Amino acid sequence: MSDKEKTIAQDLPSIARLLAPCWQVHTFDSVASTMDKARELAGEVTSEAPLLVIAASQDSGRGRQGRGWASSPGGFYATYAFLVSSPVSSLSGLPLVAGVVVQKMLSRLGATTRLKWPNDLLSLDGKKVAGILVELLAREGRSIALVGIGINLNSEPEDVPQACSVKTLSAALYTPSQIAAELSEDLRLAWQTLQRHGFGVFRSSWEANACWLGEEIEVHQGVGSVCGMFEGITDSGSLRLMSDGSMQEVLCGDVLRVRQKR
Repeated sequence: MSDKEKTIAQDLPSIARLLAPCWQVHTFDSVASTMDKARELAGEVTSEAPLLVIAASQDSGRGRQGRGWASSPGGFYATYAFLVSSPVSSLSGLPLVAGVVVQKMLSRLGATTRLKWPNDLLSLDGKKVAGILVELLAREGRSIALVGIGINLNSEPEDVPQACSVKTLSAALYTPSQIAAELSEDLRLAWQTLQRHGFGVFRSSWEANACWLGEEIEVHQGVGSVCGMFEGITDSGSLRLMSDGSMQEVLCGDVLRVRQKR
């Protein structure tokens, strides 16, 4: 283990002390994926104490649609697990809610980012700083929401050319325990608000910090794509796209800024 890995691993146990008793915390030097580890431990989740799984590195971190997420030491790699008490259909905006919480936290730390629909945070020049992955699972008659969060903290992944770190944006170094302390309680409160009131109460906060709002974008959806003007999002978190004179609601897809492509 390198000196860098040792420093990060030594920092992780302090997270449990910082977040007790509101969280059940599991820390690891390395895992295949914090999302997969959270699935293994999901039976521990209660309404009073959600679960946090955090690792210094991941061997097989992933993002949406199974894409890999570079996860060497120097980043924040965590999955939060919450017990669902509202209809699962009300959780469509959960990736965007998590994005709002992470964006506000990074702003407090001096790193200015913007939200890319549906699950990324970019620097002002369009480089990826953080990503969010949400999965739902059923366990012993209960529904559990998993919220995976990856943040490039103190270095950029070498194999990702369009990446940026919090260190680059803020000129400061942060440990995973500092990020967990800043993020976890805000995320828990946001989860409770989403359960009680739905995504609509987060909509204006998300749009206020959105990438490319009011600009022409292209949304790739499987084998096809659609272009139009990005008009915002709905109260359920769908993307509103003005295309060929009509308003469309896009439920999923990958967004590109048309101006960047030319």
